[in-house]
Amino acid sequence: MFFNGVEKITLSNKNKMEVFPRLGKVELRKDRNLKLIGDISVGNFDFIGVDLLFDYNSYKLDLIEIDTLKMIASKDLIDNYNYLYNIGGDLLINNPRNKSSLKLLPNYPYFVSDKSTKVFFSMPEDYGPEYDSSFYFSIDQFRIDSLDKSTLPKFEFPGTFYSNNIFNPLEAKLITMPDNSFGFDLALEEKGIPAYDNKINVFENLKVDSTGLYADGSISYNQLRVFSKKIRLFPDSVSGFTDKAFLYRGYSKSKDFNYPDMDFSNSKFSFYNLSDDYFYLRHDPSRVKSENESSLFTGFDRSMEIKGDVWISGNSLSSEGSLLYNSSIFISDKFLFNSDLVTSDQASVIFNHYSYDSSFLKSNDVSLVLNVNDKKISLMAEYLDEVRKSGSSAGAILEIVAEGIPAGLGQPIYGKLDSELASAMMSINAAKGVEIGGGFALSAIEGHLASDQMRAGNSPEQPQFIGNQSGGILGGISSGQPIVVRVAIKPTSSILTPRQSIDLDGKNIDVVTKGRHDTCVGIRGVPVAEAMMSLVLIDMLMRHNAQTGSLNAQQH
Repeated sequence: MFFNGVEKITLSNKNKMEVFPRLGKVELRKDRNLKLIGDISVGNFDFIGVDLLFDYNSYKLDLIEIDTLKMIASKDLIDNYNYLYNIGGDLLINNPRNKSSLKLLPNYPYFVSDKSTKVFFSMPEDYGPEYDSSFYFSIDQFRIDSLDKSTLPKFEFPGTFYSNNIFNPLEAKLITMPDNSFGFDLALEEKGIPAYDNKINVFENLKVDSTGLYADGSISYNQLRVFSKKIRLFPDSVSGFTDKAFLYRGYSKSKDFNYPDMDFSNSKFSFYNLSDDYFYLRHDPSRVKSENESSLFTGFDRSMEIKGDVWISGNSLSSEGSLLYNSSIFISDKFLFNSDLVTSDQASVIFNHYSYDSSFLKSNDVSLVLNVNDKKISLMAEYLDEVRKSGSSAGAILEIVAEGIPAGLGQPIYGKLDSELASAMMSINAAKGVEIGGGFALSAIEGHLASDQMRAGNSPEQPQFIGNQSGGILGGISSGQPIVVRVAIKPTSSILTPRQSIDLDGKNIDVVTKGRHDTCVGIRGVPVAEAMMSLVLIDMLMRHNAQTGSLNAQQH
């Protein structure tokens, strides 16, 4: 007998089991048995596209073919879905002697599958479509008890996990995770497991739940080891946040590169599984909302702080931003590191020393080679390199600043402080000009802009100056402001380019200087000029003390 227009068949109210015939068609057979194609709903399980036979005497459904078994897991008002496809089996509604469900029997209703199947996971959108077809868990025959319960039962199905080539197939147990989704929690061997065609290794624990595939432990890449509670694994990348990561001194897997040692803390990180794979650690100077501290990157036995993002590959290690080393600062868009050196084609440098109140040397757009082992730094400006290659030389302007000098040093006419400084600076080889403060530029501005105005300070002896065009010297006497002296250094005449001259007999000749000579002697002139200024100031302090007895030279 056939029926049409049947919307729903309730097989058990207590067990919450309903059948929805497709197109409303049902075949009623002998002994109250049914034959139909449709959907079954029981608790959190939906059997979709089922070819079924209902056997009343055994009180079970023979599910000949099931297109999809959909399992709903709810947590925090959010539904998660897990799917099994192309399965078959028996759905036992209740014991045949308990068709009315007067007795509460454990395990009923339950489903027993007689076919192997693939379990596909409901993943967050950022995992991409790659997870739809090649990311699944394969299980053989299985059984699910208590289908009508409000929560999913605790599953434990042995099987094989396939991860779109992130890992080789893994043997694990499919279980109900704490968020009620299907997944697994696999404890790994101490040696870990390889991932991404052996590019990285994963250690401690590997998990899948409604938030995706992730590791709880650490991963390694060449000599890098990154620790994190949640390392998210995608088909083409890895990402997470690390409290601690370490780059160990040693060679890459290919032996093409020798890494220095580095420490990283409180950093977002990513690994990119490309043809030229690399690891990226982000330096965040601000506090991360979910963390307590800002990023801290150090290298070379923590003697250097790296304030910038870091990129690590199998044949290179680079960074951007700034480096703090031995109290000095190096700034560049790209630093390159190896086990001993830090280099940059174009960098700015600020050299500091504990014996100086401020930096003693600044330079921009220089080529940098920093040898950490030998504690040597080589600088070469791109301009100077071009000059050197052309066989010529370059001049320089040295700026020397002395701070903390008391007012009153010098004389108004004879023994003027600025004349003594000028004399000392002009005694330096290659010096061709000296200016104090604003110097020659003062000749191009008006008096109201050139004067150093004053306001009342903490005491009459310590006024507050507005500006320092005078370079700390007024009327030949120190004013208490920083003393600023600039020295012009000529290009050295010892160059490889032929120069016209005459010999002792007055005949015309070409002179070519051979051997190694500095392209710019001004670089070596910095400490010389500093020494000259120091000598003059000490002389002036001693003179002033001899004349007035008002200064304790040991204090200055």
